Amino acid sequence: DGEWFHVCWLWSASSYTTTVYLNGGIIGSEATHQRELRTGGTMCLGNYAASKSSSHAFGGDLFKFSIYSRVLTDTEIRNMASDICSNEEENLNSIRSLRWEDIILQERSGSVTEITTGCPSPEEIEAGRQAKMLRLIEERLETFESRLQNTEQELARTKTSLLQSDTKLENVTASLTATQEKLKNSEQELAETKSILNQRLNQTENKLENVTTSLKTTQEKLKNSEQELAETKSNLNQRLENVITSLTSTQNKLNDTEQELAETKSTLNQRRKCNHISQNHPKKAKELRARASRD
Repeated sequence: DGEWFHVCWLWSASSYTTTVYLNGGIIGSEATHQRELRTGGTMCLGNYAASKSSSHAFGGDLFKFSIYSRVLTDTEIRNMASDICSNEEENLNSIRSLRWEDIILQERSGSVTEITTGCPSPEEIEAGRQAKMLRLIEERLETFESRLQNTEQELARTKTSLLQSDTKLENVTASLTATQEKLKNSEQELAETKSILNQRLNQTENKLENVTTSLKTTQEKLKNSEQELAETKSNLNQRLENVITSLTSTQNKLNDTEQELAETKSTLNQRRKCNHISQNHPKKAKELRARASRD
């Protein structure tokens, strides 16, 4: 009836599942036995390879028959089915293990007739691809020319900036030279100052050694003086104790003397009184002498 159908049969070696697409849509899917695809052998399109009987001959047209090395995506299959002249197959050349362009060049048997599909021939496709590539190259060339022009402008600006930088560099170099000269003078002054400071430091160290020696001598004398002072203090304490003991003894004797003196004074007073009474009152004097003799 002149109507074309797009048929795609998939088989996954990882899930052992086969899926059939018709005109871009899934019409069936089922699990298969676990097995591996082997290379080699003979492929026959439109009949059984062993018998090539007319009863098994394919009565129809084939176009763009291809085998791919991986499972195609739904999008890729829909793109192929959307247009008989689609170039999706050419876009997937890297995974096409068997190409239609190669099949039509193989040996034929039986009644095989080439038909016209209205699609461009491989030569026309290649010419179109080259023309498209040429246009792409021209567009890229225009882009590169524009970029080159921009680059030349940028290079000119860079050159101007470089000249300015050279001028600045010369100024900086001159300033650096002056700074280096100042640094050299500063280093020389620093060396002289360092020499003077070293001399003063040596003198100070010598003085410090002398002071240290004098200090050690003074400390030794101070130690001896402290020892003598301790001995003197001990002797003074001993003498003070002796003086205090002597004073105590003297005080005791003084107290005894004062007591004796008081007694003697009392006796003398009594005698004086008796003498006075004996002169004026002989009788009373006699009594007092008798009492005194009793005492």
